[in-house]
Amino acid sequence: MPRSERGVEGGSSSLAAVLCTVLLTLALSVPTTALLVIYFRCGGQPSLPVQIPPNSSTMREYLGSDEGREVRDSEKPAAHLIGIYHHSLKDGPSADSHRTLEWESVRGLAFTKDSVRYLGHSLVIPTRGLYYVYCQVGFRGSECKDKPVTLYNWVFRKHDSYPQPLLLLSGTETVCGRNHNRGTWYTTLGQGAVVELERDHHLFVNVSNPHLVDYVDGKTFFGVIKI
Repeated sequence: MPRSERGVEGGSSSLAAVLCTVLLTLALSVPTTALLVIYFRCGGQPSLPVQIPPNSSTMREYLGSDEGREVRDSEKPAAHLIGIYHHSLKDGPSADSHRTLEWESVRGLAFTKDSVRYLGHSLVIPTRGLYYVYCQVGFRGSECKDKPVTLYNWVFRKHDSYPQPLLLLSGTETVCGRNHNRGTWYTTLGQGAVVELERDHHLFVNVSNPHLVDYVDGKTFFGVIKI
């Protein structure tokens, strides 16, 4: 059985509103302490992955003081993209088994700022550093066949310095088991991680079963923020 559908409520178009929405949506996918570090970090270079006990001296050092935080946060390269349906996508299971998703980068809650670019279905990183990369892909279907369906999504990074894209994040879930009730089903795959990226890294998202991707507001999104 797929897990319960989790939507993301709309808010203002500000960076703070988008970040809060993303953090809440991915709370079950990423350790809470890591998310706190991502949102409030003011200095330091942690090892990856980030795992810092709450109330520790290290956590207090990362959180720092409130003074000047608003200015620093406003200068961070960031982007939040919303999934959009493309007319070239076929509407049935005969569609390509894997597909690179396309995104809205301007309208609604979508944005790019401080030199982050959206180019050729990819986010282009402007400067070297630590970034929090996150992605959620919603899926839905109206019926189940005789066998289960396994859904995947992958976040890749590519760079001119190496010939093939490298896998950064991935998610998988199986739906339509023998105990599945008839009717429409929903599920989401969400991931997030702190990674070190270089200038001109391109990040993009591939999915299986592209005809099942759910483009309803708040279901499918992708973004980065430098920390």
